[in-house]
Amino acid sequence: QSVHRPDYTVFYRSDQPNQSACQDPLPVVGFLNYTNVSGPRWHKFQPRPHRGRGDNSAVLRISKKKLARVTPNEWKEDPYFVCVLLSLAQLQERLIKQSTPTSHLTRLIVASPIDREFIHIYEAQITSSFLGMLDNPMKATIQTKFPTIRRREIPFRPFETFQNRIWTALLDNQLPAHASDKLDGTGSKIVNEHAKRPHEQENDDTRKRGRTS
Repeated sequence: QSVHRPDYTVFYRSDQPNQSACQDPLPVVGFLNYTNVSGPRWHKFQPRPHRGRGDNSAVLRISKKKLARVTPNEWKEDPYFVCVLLSLAQLQERLIKQSTPTSHLTRLIVASPIDREFIHIYEAQITSSFLGMLDNPMKATIQTKFPTIRRREIPFRPFETFQNRIWTALLDNQLPAHASDKLDGTGSKIVNEHAKRPHEQENDDTRKRGRTS
């Protein structure tokens, strides 16, 4: 069975410093359209059309129950976001290319047609040691605390200030000094449209804070 690849976009600064000279985690931000999560999930549990004129209602009921088991009651707390955050942290780990353990500030922007008022930013500090346990479960010999994931809501309105507000939200954390200056619409670059793993080539006061576990 093939490995599932999340369908999201990765952005990083086009003026990233030379990686060999930089010892700080490099800022990387992911963007995920929630329809790329809910849509495939729905399709996966759709029953095949019944051949002939037979009744397929029983299979349809079973499929709906299966879908309900994997669909969160609150879409903003979908565990799928954890997978994407971990994937982003793994990408940062590979980009920095250093042997010294570090901690990656991983951020994921999520937009959903369900929510027309806010865009959501998920953040987590994920350590190199935690990622190492995922790569090699044999290293997981001690109990480890799972990273805390925080969610912030940025209102779309007023639209004319949305871009500045979302950039401020992304930059108000413990980012390395080389990433503290303000970005604009051309200061980001798409790394990979579908965020495939490299093994193939191989603010303001209205902002709300939330927390998921």
